[in-house]
Amino acid sequence: MKTSLVTTLSFLILALATKPQLGASESEPILDVYGNQVDSSHRYYLVSALWGVKTGGGISADKGKNGQCPTDVIQLSPKDKRGKNLGLLPYDNSTIVRESTNIKLKFSRVSSLQQCNKDSLWKVATITLH
Repeated sequence: MKTSLVTTLSFLILALATKPQLGASESEPILDVYGNQVDSSHRYYLVSALWGVKTGGGISADKGKNGQCPTDVIQLSPKDKRGKNLGLLPYDNSTIVRESTNIKLKFSRVSSLQQCNKDSLWKVATITLH
């Protein structure tokens, strides 16, 4: 009796572990702090997940070497909690932002200077260092 129960449980565990999951081809949607799916038609503030410790504030675009045009994305100090709002745009043009997918970060207008003719768009992707 004991052996048959162990055998049955083993097969059940094996069956559940090898069963393909429904929708496995699509990664999970990213959720905001309210549990809602992140939607590319809305604007968000990206902040540290570790609140209450001195890990930093939100993210923002930083002015480059000339001190006028934004060239970098930085994390602000803890006192600057929110940073700048931005859009999260999936490369596949879907409205729902999903885990493990490449996205573009689109900041709200970060400079009114005409010499900053580059778009305030940044790419998030994996890089390989040699």
